[in-house]
Amino acid sequence: MVHSLKTTVLLCVLVSASSVCHAQACHYKIDGKVLDGQKLPIPGVIVRLVNDSLGTATDTAGNFQIAGVCPGRHTIAFEAISYKNISLEIDVKKDKNMIVTLPSGSNELGEVIVSGKKVPVQDLHTVTSVDLQGLALLQTRGESLGEALKELPGLNSIQTGPSLSKPVIHGLHSNRVLIINDGVRQEGQQWGSEHAPEIDPFVANKITVVKGAASVRYGSDAIGGVVLLSPDDMPTQKGITGDVYLIGATNGQMGAFSGLLQGAFDKKLKGLSWRLQGTLKDAGNFHTPRYYLTNSGLKEGDFSANLDYKWKKMDFNVYYSQYYTKVGIFFGAESGSLTELQKKFAMSTPGIPSYFSYSIDRPYQTVEHQLLKASTSYQFLNKGKLELMSLLQVIRLLRIPLNYASS
Repeated sequence: MVHSLKTTVLLCVLVSASSVCHAQACHYKIDGKVLDGQKLPIPGVIVRLVNDSLGTATDTAGNFQIAGVCPGRHTIAFEAISYKNISLEIDVKKDKNMIVTLPSGSNELGEVIVSGKKVPVQDLHTVTSVDLQGLALLQTRGESLGEALKELPGLNSIQTGPSLSKPVIHGLHSNRVLIINDGVRQEGQQWGSEHAPEIDPFVANKITVVKGAASVRYGSDAIGGVVLLSPDDMPTQKGITGDVYLIGATNGQMGAFSGLLQGAFDKKLKGLSWRLQGTLKDAGNFHTPRYYLTNSGLKEGDFSANLDYKWKKMDFNVYYSQYYTKVGIFFGAESGSLTELQKKFAMSTPGIPSYFSYSIDRPYQTVEHQLLKASTSYQFLNKGKLELMSLLQVIRLLRIPLNYASS
């Protein structure tokens, strides 16, 4: 019994002594500096003992220090981005100081092969653009341009009133979407979202929306896409033709009339053609399922005239258009502060009289757009075309607030 007790005590003493000796032996440190090929310090180098859990990183001066290293042989590794990783064998018998130079290295990516096939131009055009024409365009007559374009896949509209709608392509609108009407950039797109494009959609025989990389040919402001409005070709056969549109809608009791008359001459005036077009639109207060949007009516009157003369490979064209609209602004949307506007959002009804009327009171806005364009083109034998254009645009916007007082 006594012998066993002595043996147990002796073993405990030996184990404790061994642990103390081992703990006291692992007190060495390794420090130093890491430099590049030009003897400049390299910060952020990972320094670690491969067969141990000890490691650190160099500071901004390239210095490092690893403490608590046991005696014996160790493998120390140095790793850094843009430098070759190296490993060194060291024998630790005491504190060790090192100066290490890392050679520059390059990270090479594996081979990447991109393959494809040539796509004909006509197929590429089909992929990057969509058209609204024929019966599909006819079914949108009477709607605003923004509402009409919603019929095309991938397009939407931002609407700030029953009659104020702008096209949205890939989530972008206004000055990120370019509108070109018969070759003329629609500068009114630079205005805010509370203004709709001042365009009469009846003038277009085809509407094309260009999206994706193909829109880069139209400039940097076409990052979202391009809307091209193309009128029908001028007549070349003798005679007079025309179109008449009569459109009605129950909401707002809207009525729209649009007419087109065109013709061409022969004999001494052969090559000369003309076109006249006009649109009238009138709508009263629009309504929701529960109430009328007081003062939300609109009145619109548009007119355009086109004179074209073709002589051999030359084409001379003069075009004039006038767009005018008066749009009422819903009484319930007027607010003098953000707090007042938030209160109106929280109301179940606007809290103002609800009735139908064709009259437009304050607040309202009027937009007038006049365009005069003269162009000349020459058709080359190789199907190339040279075109010169001169134009004058006048855009007038007037917004009358609720508390406006005329002098």
